[in-house]
Amino acid sequence: MRVLGLPSSTMTLRKALLLSITFLISTNTFAQLTEADKLYSLCKVWGFLKYHHPKVAQGKFDWDAELFIKLDEVKPLKTKEEVSNLYIQWIYSLGKVKEVKKPKMYSEKQYVEKVDLTWLQNKNIFTDSLITVLNYVYANRNQGKNVYTKIKGGLFEYEPAYKDTLYPGEKLRMLALFRYWNVIAYYNPHKKLMDINWDSTLVDFIPVFKNATDTFGYYGALRQLSARTNDSHSWFEYNSYERSFRGVFYPPAIAQIINDKAIVTRVFNDSLAKANDIQYGDVILKIDGKTIDDIRKENEKYVPMSTPAGFARDFSHRLLNGNTDTMQLVVVRNGMVATKTVRRYLPDDIFKKTGRYKSIADTAKTPWYIRPDSIGYINLALLKTKDANKAFRQLRHTKGLIFDLRNYPQWSHRIICRKICNSSNIFMRWAYHDEYNPGSFITENPDNFFERW
Repeated sequence: MRVLGLPSSTMTLRKALLLSITFLISTNTFAQLTEADKLYSLCKVWGFLKYHHPKVAQGKFDWDAELFIKLDEVKPLKTKEEVSNLYIQWIYSLGKVKEVKKPKMYSEKQYVEKVDLTWLQNKNIFTDSLITVLNYVYANRNQGKNVYTKIKGGLFEYEPAYKDTLYPGEKLRMLALFRYWNVIAYYNPHKKLMDINWDSTLVDFIPVFKNATDTFGYYGALRQLSARTNDSHSWFEYNSYERSFRGVFYPPAIAQIINDKAIVTRVFNDSLAKANDIQYGDVILKIDGKTIDDIRKENEKYVPMSTPAGFARDFSHRLLNGNTDTMQLVVVRNGMVATKTVRRYLPDDIFKKTGRYKSIADTAKTPWYIRPDSIGYINLALLKTKDANKAFRQLRHTKGLIFDLRNYPQWSHRIICRKICNSSNIFMRWAYHDEYNPGSFITENPDNFFERW
C-alpha cells in the first residue's frame, strides 16, 4: 500500500494513527499542549504545506479556508498526539504526493543560503508519524511554479484581500500573522541579520494578535511584527488608522536626532514656523512632558529599521506629530530654556502654498559643481549614469569630493566606485529565491557578480 507515495515497507502511518487514537482513549499520560503551542505548530505546518505540497502550491485548495477549519478543529485538542493525528489526516485529505526521484537543484556553489527545516524534527510538538509524513512531503516537494509566489502589480496575486476588516475577527488576525510570518520565513534572505530570531517572533506574536482588542491594537501588532524584520523597506500603506497611529497633525518644522538630541533642522512652512517661534537650531528637551528618550522607547518597537541611524531618520519624521492640534515643548535656544505651546496643523494647511517639503539636496538643480574652496560637489539624486564620466573629468583636479546622500540616489554608483577605488571588490550580491526549494537562495552566476567594479 502507498499513502502519499511512500513505499509500503515504511508506510504504517494509518496503523500508527489507529494505535495512537486507541492509546489516547485508554490513557491520559500524554504531555499537554498549550493553545500557543497548537497555534505555533499550525502556523508552521500550514505555511510548509502552502509552499511545498504540490497540490496546495498549485492552487488546488482554498488555503485560507483550510486554515479557518483547522483553527476550529485544533482548539479542543489537548495533546501532541491528538494534534499530530489531526495534521496527518489533513495531509492525507490533500491527495497523494507522487515520489520525486531527483528534485531540481542548483549547483552547490550557487547557494548563498539554504533553508533551515530542523523544526520538522521537533518531537516536543510532533509525533514520529507526523515527522515522517512532513519529511516525505519535503523530499517530494512541488517542482513547478507556486501560485502563492506569483506577484502582479506589487501584490501576491493568489492572496485574497478581505474587505471590511479594519478590526478583523480572531481567525483573520491569525491569518494575517500566519501569512506574513511564513512569507518572511521562506522568502526573506536576511533573517540571520534580524535582531530577534524569526522563530521567536512567531512565539511572541501569537498572543499579541490573538488578544488585540480593537483596531489600534491590531494595527499596533502589525507594525510591531513588521518592525521585527529590521528592514526599512517594510511598511504599511496609509489609511485613516495608520495616519492616526503616526499622528494626524504635523508641526511646521522637523526636529532631527543628532547626538541623542532633537534639533530643529528643517522648516516646512516659514510663516507658520515664525508664528510659533520655531527656529533652526532649537534643541527640544520635552514634548508634552515626555523626554525625547521616553518617546523613542515608546516608538522603537514600531519602526522597522536596520541601523540606529535609520531609526533616527524615521523617528525624526514622526517625533513632533500628534493627534492634538497643540503641543507643549521645552526648548533650549542660545543657552536659555523656555516652555512654549506650539500648534500642529493638517498637512494641507502646511503645504498648500509651499508644496510638499523637499530637502536641500532634493531641491538642488546642478548634479555637480566646483565650490569656491576648490572642492567638488556631487548630488547623487541628480547624477545620471550617462553623465558620471563627464562629472569626474571636470572634477578631477579638485582638492576633494563631497557626495550628497541626503536623497535617493540614481544608479551611478558603479561608475563612481571605479573612479575612486584602485582595486576590484564585491560590495553587493543579488540573491534570488530557489523556486524548487523555498527558503533557499541562490545567485545567478557566482563567478561573475553583477555588482563588481
